[in-house]
Amino acid sequence: MDLSAAHPLVSDRLGRWPIARLAGLSGLLMVAAIVVNSPLATVAERYPTFWTSSAGADLQAFLRDSHSVERAVVFFALSNLIFIFAIPFFAGLHVLVRDADPSGFLRAVVAIAVPLFLAGGLASEVFSHGMPVVIESVPGYDLDLNNALMVQGLQFVALVQGQVALGVALIALSFAGWSSGVLPKWMWWLGAAAGLIDLVRPFAVTSPPILIAAFVPTFLWIAATSIALIRRSPLST
Repeated sequence: MDLSAAHPLVSDRLGRWPIARLAGLSGLLMVAAIVVNSPLATVAERYPTFWTSSAGADLQAFLRDSHSVERAVVFFALSNLIFIFAIPFFAGLHVLVRDADPSGFLRAVVAIAVPLFLAGGLASEVFSHGMPVVIESVPGYDLDLNNALMVQGLQFVALVQGQVALGVALIALSFAGWSSGVLPKWMWWLGAAAGLIDLVRPFAVTSPPILIAAFVPTFLWIAATSIALIRRSPLST
C-alpha cells in the first residue's frame, strides 16, 4: 500500500486523507487523552489512590468535597477521548499492514484483541470515575467506604486484563508489520517487546505503581508510532 496516496473514507464529503496520517494523528490524540486522564487528573482532580495506607481517609475526604466530585465527573467525560481516538489509530494500523498478512490471521487476532482492550478500559473507568458520577447523580446515595475502596481497586483488575489483550494486538501487529514497510523494523521490535511486557503485567496487579510503570513501553510505542506515521505520510497529495 502506498502510504503517500490518499484513500477515500466513508464519503467524498469527508475528503481524501492518507490513512497513515489519520492513524498517526489519532494515536497522538490518544496519547494526549491518556496523559489528561492519568497524571494530569491525579494532580488537578486530586483523586486519591487506593493503595496507600491513608486511602480510606483520603477517599472519604474527597467524596465529601462537592467540587472534587464535580471535577471527577468532568474527567470521566474526558476519559472517553481515549477510546474515541484509539479506534481510528488501531483501525489505521490494521489496514496499513494488510498486504503483509495475506492469510488475514494476524489481522483477525488484532480485530478481536483491540475491542477486548477497549472493553477493559471502559470497565476500569466505570470502577474509578464512575463512582463520583453515581454520587453526583444520586444525591441520596449512602456510600460504604469499604465498598468504595473495593470498587476503586477493581479498576486495575479490569484495566490489566484489557491491556493483556492490547499486548496480544501489539504482538500480532508487529509480526504483520515486520515485512510491510510501513514502519522501520526496529519499531516493530519495540512493539513486540511492549506487547510481551503487557502479557506479564497481571503478575504485578497487586502492586499498582509497578503495574503503571510497566505500561510505559506500550505508551512510548504508541507515541513513537504515531509520530512516524505522520512523518511518513505527507499532508496532501
